[in-house]
Amino acid sequence: VNRTAEKRDFSVKQSLLDARLDDEKSVKKRLSLAKNQTNEVKRTQAKANEMKQTEFQEKLLEARIKNGISEKRQLREKRLLQLHQQLLEARIKNDDAVKALYDKNEEDVKIKEEEKKKRKAKDAQDFEFQRRLLTTRLKYDQDEKIEKKQQLQEKFRRRLLEQRYLNEREEKEKLDEKAFVKVTASTDSSAVSVVEMRLAAAKEIRLKVVEEAELKAKEANIARDVMQTSLADFENQKKADSNGEKDRIDAEEDRMVAEYLDWARNHKQDMENRLNIWKKEVTSFEYEIVKHSKTIGILHEEAALVKREMEEQHMLTKLETERLEALSIQTENLEYIAKVRSGEIQENIEGPSSLIDQVLNEKYIITEELNTASDKCDILVAHHISDTTKQIPFIVKLTEVREVIELEYRINQDLLDRLDPDEVDLFVKVYDWIEAKPQTQMKAGFVMECGLENLRGYIWRHGSYTGEKLRKAMETIIRIVHAMHKHDVVWTELKAENFIVFDGDIIKGADLESIAAHGETLRIYTAEAYPPDFPADDLYERLPQQPLEYSYDIWGLGLTLFEIATGQPFWTLQRTYDIEYIKGRLKDPDGIINEVHSKLWNIDAGARDVITRCLVVDPKKRCTCEELLKDRYFTGGF
Repeated sequence: VNRTAEKRDFSVKQSLLDARLDDEKSVKKRLSLAKNQTNEVKRTQAKANEMKQTEFQEKLLEARIKNGISEKRQLREKRLLQLHQQLLEARIKNDDAVKALYDKNEEDVKIKEEEKKKRKAKDAQDFEFQRRLLTTRLKYDQDEKIEKKQQLQEKFRRRLLEQRYLNEREEKEKLDEKAFVKVTASTDSSAVSVVEMRLAAAKEIRLKVVEEAELKAKEANIARDVMQTSLADFENQKKADSNGEKDRIDAEEDRMVAEYLDWARNHKQDMENRLNIWKKEVTSFEYEIVKHSKTIGILHEEAALVKREMEEQHMLTKLETERLEALSIQTENLEYIAKVRSGEIQENIEGPSSLIDQVLNEKYIITEELNTASDKCDILVAHHISDTTKQIPFIVKLTEVREVIELEYRINQDLLDRLDPDEVDLFVKVYDWIEAKPQTQMKAGFVMECGLENLRGYIWRHGSYTGEKLRKAMETIIRIVHAMHKHDVVWTELKAENFIVFDGDIIKGADLESIAAHGETLRIYTAEAYPPDFPADDLYERLPQQPLEYSYDIWGLGLTLFEIATGQPFWTLQRTYDIEYIKGRLKDPDGIINEVHSKLWNIDAGARDVITRCLVVDPKKRCTCEELLKDRYFTGGF
């Protein structure tokens, strides 16, 4: 009974253990399934984020490419105009040269005839000298062996020259046949190939003429060397044997002189005939070249157009390569960040403790960090690595909030693409994008044009604008706002801090991240430019849902012009960040208008009129930028 009881207990315990094991296995399976599901969700989210980032980068690069292409088109048009002007000047010079060539043709013919006469006289003198030299050599040559040797040399030389002459003649005939075949075969081709072949043939003929002249000079040198050697041999032989047969030597001398003179005359005549023929061919080719000069000019224009098209294609290829490189850099950065987050890389992702002397994009080196009131971003001064004297600074804006800085960069690029050529210089130029990397302390940003300082700081240091300087500054700021309104955008953060002063009292707009399309609602705004027609209680509490009109910016424009003219912002620096104070003042807009009038009593009447036309409580009665630019203050009425 005990054993059966023990067996029963053992079986019960074993069944309980099996049930527990089954439960644990089922729990493990459920946990693994849950982990797999969470991993799949994370993967899908990561893929979706990567797709969004790649799409955004593609759009960003397309916008940059469009901007680059528009600028390159303008440069190309300027180059085209310059090329057309140079082409016209070249045509005029060519026509003048052709005219002068025809005018001087008769004089050239006379000069050539005189040169021919001089050449003939010189050839006659040379021939007489050669004859006398040969006569002297033959008179003193008494050895029969030397005579036979000279005869053999003379025969060998003649045969060599004859063979050279025959070979050259055959080569010339072959070249003429080839040229003729080429010309006949290419009659249906373009005029450029015909002219080029004729030029090549003319060059070949000229080379042949030069070679013939060189050959003639070499022959004269050979004859001179032979005569000198023979004369030396004769002197040696004369010393050895003074007795000889004078009559036989004289007869043999006369015979050899006659043979040499006949050969020289025939060879000279043959050379003159060949030279005349080649000169005629060269003249005909030159005439054809002049005849087809206009055709060549037209074809050169077509070639230049084709070349420009090839350059454009090359530029597009280069831009595509840059786009692919940017995508690869972005992929590397994403992989690096993923490795850091996963723990595969255990380095300091914050990068260096200071950004000074760091090189960005292999082009810009950080040289200074500026102190700003805002802790949202870092403002740094950089110089190009090739600027060793550090004369041209750039501003680098970096922040850890990539989405915000990326949006600002895209807005700047989009607005600059839409602006007209004469409006681009009204805004601070934005250059290169800076990717978040360890060397930037994982901060992203962009590089932009560097000025002296913002308008508010400039006024605080140098005082208010007056006279002509005030008029130009007000006109520039109105033109900046007008350029934005022309392209259907509202700034919403129009204040003196968002204008940058450059050398020569040049003012440009900056910090355009808050702009919104006309008719949309507010995205970002500042209390300084908040108009009284918007709910005062919504200030910094919520985003007002009123549609944006251009009058919103006109209120901020009036306050900015007020600060330029008086040297003080309407909302004093102590009150700028006092939101409750600004709310209370906005609820009494008439009090704002009265205070403006009281502070503008000593300002130029024309400037005061422009400012008060902006600061009107009713938004429908506020002037537009176009109306302000037509004011007498800017057109010369005051």
